[in-house]
Amino acid sequence: MAKVPFNDPKHWRERAEEARTVADQMNDPDSKRKMLRIAEDYEELARRAERRLKQQRQQQQQQQPKIQTDALPGAIARTVPKTNASLADSGFGAICPLLAPDRCR
Repeated sequence: MAKVPFNDPKHWRERAEEARTVADQMNDPDSKRKMLRIAEDYEELARRAERRLKQQRQQQQQQQPKIQTDALPGAIARTVPKTNASLADSGFGAICPLLAPDRCR
């Protein structure tokens, strides 16, 4: 049996459209009314799926660690050497010959 995508609003809206298409082809007023009710129920399932997705996104955003962006520029300026020559003086001497061998000695 195929898995039903409960949290996919598009899935439920497609089912609603199918039910409305069937209702349009019906001649019996009672059957037509019931089929349109089914379509509305599918629309409600789509709205609920949208709410669930929105809640999931909000929870994911709340769980992500906050980064203090105002502290980054100074920290980067203090830790990242400005030139290849300063790489040799900052403990990166082993890789400096790869970057600018003529300036590292």
